[in-house]
Amino acid sequence: MDPTTPPPTTQPTVAPQSQLNNSVSHPPQLATVNYAPVGRRIVASLVDFIIWTILFMIAAQMFGESNTSYTTTTTTDEMGNVRHTGGATYQANLGGLPALLFFLAALLYYVFFEWLLGGSLGKLLLGLRVTNEQGAKLSFNNSLARNLMRIVDGFPYVIPNLVGLAVLASNEKKQRLGDKVAHTLVVKK
Repeated sequence: MDPTTPPPTTQPTVAPQSQLNNSVSHPPQLATVNYAPVGRRIVASLVDFIIWTILFMIAAQMFGESNTSYTTTTTTDEMGNVRHTGGATYQANLGGLPALLFFLAALLYYVFFEWLLGGSLGKLLLGLRVTNEQGAKLSFNNSLARNLMRIVDGFPYVIPNLVGLAVLASNEKKQRLGDKVAHTLVVKK
């Protein structure tokens, strides 16, 4: 190449307009997330609680102890009217290996229903589902992490789920602690 000859220049090429529109990167549109209302989540939890209470009573009948006692009281007032009042008490106890298996079954219920179907029976009946934060189906690990945290969310046990409700009520995405750890959301279908 002759030193007096300028180096070759390259002209920028411009793609046709039809190719430009296809090649421009647009930021993804943010979908509006319809977070599940707190009240609906509570009712869904109550549905699941009723289901598991019935199952617990059956398990206690089969593998533990259960007792129903009836009391009646007869009183006579100053006019000589006789009143009979009564009531019934039901007690159930499940201990040892049957209790451990029962609580393991309860954990697996939540893990598998949320992983495979998108929610527990209570959530599904109330039109809710559990997703990851991107709105996709949960992975098994998301579901397991979310549900293992029920132990913490459920504290203090004398006022069940107080921690979970406090955390859920204090953030915009309405996530309980388990949702935050597992990066999940509960949304309306």
